[in-house]
Amino acid sequence: MIYWYFKNNKFQFTSNGQNITSPDDYTVIESKEDIDPTKIYELVDGKITITGDAPVLTPEQLKEAQWEVVREKRNKLLTESDWTQLPDIPQATKELWEPYRQELRDITNQPDPYNITWPNPPH
Repeated sequence: MIYWYFKNNKFQFTSNGQNITSPDDYTVIESKEDIDPTKIYELVDGKITITGDAPVLTPEQLKEAQWEVVREKRNKLLTESDWTQLPDIPQATKELWEPYRQELRDITNQPDPYNITWPNPPH
């Protein structure tokens, strides 16, 4: 079974075999139909419907799209560690976390967005 997730009737993602808990603004449809990545899907009258062809991206566009995924993850990790730099946090804690946070900022200096080496947060 494949679970298809739609938001405002626009396809978002699928999951195989298990229904992921999703926010209330998602509609989840169970289907045996596999996704075709060359198509655009929407929910029309409660049914999964192909509404067009997905754009064909050049290798450069695909690489830039992957860099965007990397930047989103990096930004999330930075946000999750922002607390370590607040004024009321001990200086030792700030110094412990500063290298990790700098490595996150420098993540886009790596040559290949498909093969990122992510830093580990301090313990």
